[in-house]
Amino acid sequence: SCWWGIPISNTNFPVGTYLYRYFTANKGDFVRVTIAWWSHADCSAINNCNFDRLDTDLHLGVRDPDFQWVPGAWSASWDNNYELVEFVAPKTGTYRIAVYKTRADEPSNYLGIALVRLHRVYIPLVLKNFP
Repeated sequence: SCWWGIPISNTNFPVGTYLYRYFTANKGDFVRVTIAWWSHADCSAINNCNFDRLDTDLHLGVRDPDFQWVPGAWSASWDNNYELVEFVAPKTGTYRIAVYKTRADEPSNYLGIALVRLHRVYIPLVLKNFP
């Protein structure tokens, strides 16, 4: 498991481009990748917000060791400040987390990326015949 905290701007991560991070996985590993970023809240007090809007829109995908998109590992919602994908690694190797910036109505933001990789454990199912 690991995570990254990355300051992003329209200079170092322009709209229409990808930001990449890499990890290794073995075939059969269960992988969950999540990204989150700040919204723009205008709050005069902790319980009094005039607005809370998203000025940046990001999408999340994962590419396999052959640079192919992992089936089902793409999230492209538009109405929240996070994306999450989970999948079983189809092969062993280095994977690429791909964050795509679709919109930025602000000069900068802060991106968090979290990754958890679990090795599959197979437990046999033992059934007993009941009379």
